[in-house]
Amino acid sequence: MKPEKLNAKELEIHRPKMLHETETRLAIVEKALELNYEMPTFIEIGLFNCRSSEIMINALNKLGVDSNYYGVDIDDVMWDWAKRKSYGWRPSEHWNKICANSSGPCRHKFIKGSSHEIHHTFDNNNIVWCLIDGCHCYDCCISDINAYAPKIVSGGFLLIHDTNLKASSTQKSQHYHDINNCRKFGVVEGIKDATFLHENFDLFYNHTKGHGMQVWRRN
Repeated sequence: MKPEKLNAKELEIHRPKMLHETETRLAIVEKALELNYEMPTFIEIGLFNCRSSEIMINALNKLGVDSNYYGVDIDDVMWDWAKRKSYGWRPSEHWNKICANSSGPCRHKFIKGSSHEIHHTFDNNNIVWCLIDGCHCYDCCISDINAYAPKIVSGGFLLIHDTNLKASSTQKSQHYHDINNCRKFGVVEGIKDATFLHENFDLFYNHTKGHGMQVWRRN
């Protein structure tokens, strides 16, 4: 029986202006499930307030898919760069509030750590979908791509957030670094220099609205 099509508006969207982006992520979830891997694994790097994780976990539960969903974050206190002040909370607090008690066949877990340092945690998983949205500086972006792209199965997807060129050239990296030594966004530059990505993936979709998101599919 074909699973019911996901509807972003029914999956507790808390930021309506981001609906188009959420629809893209959900569409790629559905494409990834067409690969029919046993216990497919979904990884989200960089969680902020965990709303994206909540939506994706709810989607997998709604589809009745036996799967793994891992949220990875260094779990620093989040920082508002525009106002130069702390939000006063950590991503794990939001995960425990809105994700931890989700029930269904999707097994989900918050993993604390630097994403490009703990990537070996996922060496034996069938990774069909990975969203990179952690620190946006060049060094962290290219390190995340190089660490996780090789782990994605053939036909699987790598989603890279904040690929809007204008945003990349004007904003600051979000966290992981000393707030007195902010780094400019380097997402676009990191993608350009990620040799493994260009040799083993094809650009599947380029979402140019808002902050932008590129979707790459492994050959």
